[in-house]
Amino acid sequence: MSLLDLFTPAPDAALLAEAGARWLSQGYRADPSGFSPAMWLAMAEQGWTALRLLEEAGGLALPLAACLPLVHEIGAIGLREPLIESALIAAPLAASAGADANLLSAVAEGRRILALWDDPAAAVAGGDEVTDLLVFDPEARTLALCAAAEAPGRFWQGLDGRRLSDRAAPADRQILLQGAPAVAAVARARAERLACHAAEGCGALSRALALTARYLGERRQFGQPLAQFQVLQHRLADMLVERELALGLAAILCPGDTPPSEGMTDRALAGLARSFREVGEAAVQLHGGMGMTDEMEIGRVFKRLLHLATALGGETAPRARIRAALAHRIDEETRA
Repeated sequence: MSLLDLFTPAPDAALLAEAGARWLSQGYRADPSGFSPAMWLAMAEQGWTALRLLEEAGGLALPLAACLPLVHEIGAIGLREPLIESALIAAPLAASAGADANLLSAVAEGRRILALWDDPAAAVAGGDEVTDLLVFDPEARTLALCAAAEAPGRFWQGLDGRRLSDRAAPADRQILLQGAPAVAAVARARAERLACHAAEGCGALSRALALTARYLGERRQFGQPLAQFQVLQHRLADMLVERELALGLAAILCPGDTPPSEGMTDRALAGLARSFREVGEAAVQLHGGMGMTDEMEIGRVFKRLLHLATALGGETAPRARIRAALAHRIDEETRA
């Protein structure tokens, strides 16, 4: 997907996003627990759990790029269920690794939920609703499939209300890939997950901008709306600029024929993390103290933006890699 495609998506992707935005605004209700079985089945009926699976598994066989406009809408509404993690990341990875057709069909129908556990030290997306895990062992260089019950853990809700879990090493697992093919498959899934985080975050930025503009238009002080004060107009304009910049950076992470260089990826990650943080902070500040309360939607959007900024690697880590690469390049040129 090119930068132009991100702003003007292909017709199929645009239709998917438009229908998704309509259903999310009219039919989606976030469950306080972080997962609603009824909402999950409703999304399965929409075909969302089968977006990237092949037709023989009951899927729609869409590339990730065609799904990213929908991910943008998911970010705007604050969907809590692990749709992105299961349907867009783990399901196509399992399919490419040769997982059982019955499992893939069950995932497409919404009867089973997959999650990728690719870092032993990291939390796993989803709680006890996850039925199956794809487990990557970086030391053994294996990608395995196991029932979630074989890897018991602790479940909790994160900062943004989504469910997470700590898992124990599974007692029984089925090796799907090993060696270089396993490493390459997981690397591709990780890149796709970053692209989804970026698109979802841009959706949350758009929502933060809309909520703030509406609040400033409704809230009055000294006999006029806050939106009439020039200094606040400038703050809102800065938020809009950051949102547009984030869209361009997100386009860098979109999967395509030629992946971006590591340096370009790190620059995009650092820039996105900064935009997510700065726009979220500005939106809350412009809402005043009530912006951080659970009653205000902007507080929930801000928490999701903070989570996504962290999921992208934050600002410090990619900048450290950029500095190290530049220092190495300077050292080589000096020696030459």
